Amino acid sequence: MKFLCEACKAELVCESEEEINAETALPHRWYKRCIDERDYILCDVCGNIRHFKGGVSAYLTDCLNLPDTARADVAEEVAASSRSRNRKRPRRNWKFG
Repeated sequence: MKFLCEACKAELVCESEEEINAETALPHRWYKRCIDERDYILCDVCGNIRHFKGGVSAYLTDCLNLPDTARADVAEEVAASSRSRNRKRPRRNWKFG
C-alpha cells in the first residue's frame, strides 16, 4: 500500500499489514489532521503537534495552500502535550553527611 503526505509529498510504501495502525488505517506515526473541516494525511514530521501550537504553522499553511485564518481541530492534543511538558517534578531532598 502506498501513502503520500499531502504537505511535503513524502511517499511511503508499506509491504505488510504490520506496518499499518489498525485504528487509523495509516502507517505508524502518520496522522490524519482535520484543518478547516478537511482531513489531510500527514507524515510524522508534518503531522507533529508542534505544527499546531498557536495555530497552523506557516510551513503547513504554505504547503497545503491554506488561508492564514486556517484552524485545526487538535486542541485536546495541544493541551495534553503542554500539560506533560509543564508538570512540576517532585523535589528531591538530598541529605549529605
